[in-house]
Amino acid sequence: AEKFLSIFGFIRIHSRFLINIQYVSKYINGRGGLLIMKNGDKLQVSNHRKKIFLTQIDANTHKL
Repeated sequence: AEKFLSIFGFIRIHSRFLINIQYVSKYINGRGGLLIMKNGDKLQVSNHRKKIFLTQIDANTHKL
C-alpha cells in the first residue's frame, strides 16, 4: 500500500508516521530532523529514514 501511496506524494518518515509532502511547511535539520506541517503539527523524522526522506523531498519538491 505504501508504494501505491508514494505516487501521491506520501513518504514514511518514521515507523509511526506516513506523511504527504504537500503538507510539509518546514524541515529542521537534526539527528533525524523535525518536520513542521502546515497545520502546525511537529513530527520527528527517524534517524534511519532521514537520508531517504531528504532524497525523496529533493526529488519531489524544492519548496522547503
